[in-house]
Amino acid sequence: MLIVGIDEVGRGCLAGPVVAAACLLPTGYENEQIKDSKKIAFKKRVILDETIRYHAIAIGIGVVCNAIIDKINILQATKQAMHLALNNLTNLKPNNNINFNSNSDYNIDDLNSTIIHYGSNGESNDSEIDNHWLGYKSCNTVIHYDKIIIDSVKLNNIHTPMLSENKADDKYISVSAASIIAKVYRDRLMINLSKIYPEYGFERNFGYGTKIHTEAIKKYGFLPIHRLSFLKKF
Repeated sequence: MLIVGIDEVGRGCLAGPVVAAACLLPTGYENEQIKDSKKIAFKKRVILDETIRYHAIAIGIGVVCNAIIDKINILQATKQAMHLALNNLTNLKPNNNINFNSNSDYNIDDLNSTIIHYGSNGESNDSEIDNHWLGYKSCNTVIHYDKIIIDSVKLNNIHTPMLSENKADDKYISVSAASIIAKVYRDRLMINLSKIYPEYGFERNFGYGTKIHTEAIKKYGFLPIHRLSFLKKF
């Protein structure tokens, strides 16, 4: 049985997007080092990210920026990111990967280019994300899978058998792998944004509400990447 795992990262951050990843691993693939990304050190996550990308049948990334988070709330934005990740599930050619490293150039225009456009009913009208954001070259192959497993969140309009389970990122390797892919992707994004906004310490806090981050908000104010709906106390 081919299982797609989906997980997100950045839900509780004060700045930056919420990022979801979908990962389809070969049936029977095992690696005891792959577990919930929160339990893995930064350097090891980066190594495992490369390992997963090499072995995975397909990977998809979904990014929803702070403006949309403020507009539709973090839960709905998380679901949209997961839908995007699934829609962007793309066949990988292991020997044709782009060198996706921390020196990649990201800017606010790139981040804003990933905003989903909504109609008056709040439904997504456009689920496209540029391959620049996916971090790899793709080939136009239809991806077949038998089941989707998601950590905690339930998605609508999914016609494949789906399991939503608490702590799925600790129980299912495909979800654990998705959590690592999403975490490394978002960490690299925030590290690059720290070059634009060095006062906020994004290379260390990744947008979470640490003391350095909150003190910088008080001193320098809000940034275009801040989630204003999370910052009402400031």
